[in-house]
Amino acid sequence: MTKDKTITAGQAGAMCFFMILANKILVLPSLLVEKTRAEAMFVPIVLFLIEFLMIFFFFKLKKKYPNFSFSEIVRKSCGRWAVILTNVLFVAFFLSKAVLLYNLKSIFLKSVVYHEENALVYFVCFVPVVTHMALAGLRVMGRTMQVFLPTIFVLVIFVVVVGFTGITNIPAFFESSVSQFLTTTFGHVAAFGDSVFLFLIMDKIEVKKGEFKKIFLPTLFAAIFVCLINIVFVLAYCYTPFMHPFAFFELISFVREYGGMGRLDLIPMVGIIVFSYFQLAMYMKFFMISLQNLFEKMGDTLSAVVFVFFFLLLVNFVVLTSSQTIFYGEMILPYFMLFPFVIVPIFSIIGLCFRKKILGADG
Repeated sequence: MTKDKTITAGQAGAMCFFMILANKILVLPSLLVEKTRAEAMFVPIVLFLIEFLMIFFFFKLKKKYPNFSFSEIVRKSCGRWAVILTNVLFVAFFLSKAVLLYNLKSIFLKSVVYHEENALVYFVCFVPVVTHMALAGLRVMGRTMQVFLPTIFVLVIFVVVVGFTGITNIPAFFESSVSQFLTTTFGHVAAFGDSVFLFLIMDKIEVKKGEFKKIFLPTLFAAIFVCLINIVFVLAYCYTPFMHPFAFFELISFVREYGGMGRLDLIPMVGIIVFSYFQLAMYMKFFMISLQNLFEKMGDTLSAVVFVFFFLLLVNFVVLTSSQTIFYGEMILPYFMLFPFVIVPIFSIIGLCFRKKILGADG
């Protein structure tokens, strides 16, 4: 296995920023509003509280074991079986999230840009570029995202600000019951949990004293952006979510042109495409790392081929239509979230409790 070079805390923070936005700003707000009306704006807040609890465990582990990988911590505290279990779950998690991301973005592109049904267009556009990014390594990926981060940051702020100008009235609150809110929250938990990748590459992240904020702040800003996008969408389209399925794009699509600037809705469209490439490349890269943790002699090229094979198999023969994608995201993937939100924290707590055993183990 070709060992990836280490990345800085700033590069890890940039990766966190893009990962936090994955699967949360396009179709999710419309689905939440459709089921919980105005209370939809509180669902991401609740789920982010759980997500940041998981990130807290990462910070604690990284602080106590700065040079250890998560697999090493799990192996020395729980045994080899736990390492196999966690990496199998990492593989399944990142592959399943990649399928959800790809299908949502291809549905958007078919509806807005490419109206033909030929799936080959999307494979040619996405798979070669994403594969190249994944094979380039974590450091190249992190530096690239650092370069794009300020521009994307400004782009998201612009879309949110313009979205606020489209709010014309305030919807009625408390129209949904507590059971509806809780059911909807669980049904859409699959859009969250992406920051679990920090555990997977924790030994490859160099965090100097006082640099944890370089990871936390971009992650926090991304979470705030997701909540703001959801709030603006709720206030603007609370009673017609079925007519506006692509939230991040819809926030600005009502302003077709402004003076001589041309079509402003091209701005979020470009942002969505950039997000798609980065997020899908990260899912692929983390799948490869997890697979190589299971099969230590497997190289980058073979692990990339394995990902592409299973990825194309799923998107071509299992999850095909928009209704199947929504069913996949709401009914199947939520059970995968036991991994980042339950299993990883449990192993983290065990690792923190057995500090002397881990540091004193021979390996």
